[in-house]
Amino acid sequence: MWGMKTYLEPKKFDVPEPVATVACGMNFTAAVGAETGTVYTFGNGGSALGHGDKKFYPQLKAVEGLDGVGKVEAIRCGHRHMFALVK
Repeated sequence: MWGMKTYLEPKKFDVPEPVATVACGMNFTAAVGAETGTVYTFGNGGSALGHGDKKFYPQLKAVEGLDGVGKVEAIRCGHRHMFALVK
């Protein structure tokens, strides 16, 4: 399904900055950078990663569509959607 992968053991990720909060959807995860408020997502792109495609992203990728909207204070994820609260 959309190039989805399953990891049976913990996986280490490179994080570009400290993380303030994390939220999980059905097949994806989103994190907010503590310093910049940047939203990073990874996982199944058939869901709601916000990158404009349906690719599988195995590592964190910044959601460029949120650049310039303000600092994201919180995120919530659902089945195939993500909500960002901007200050």
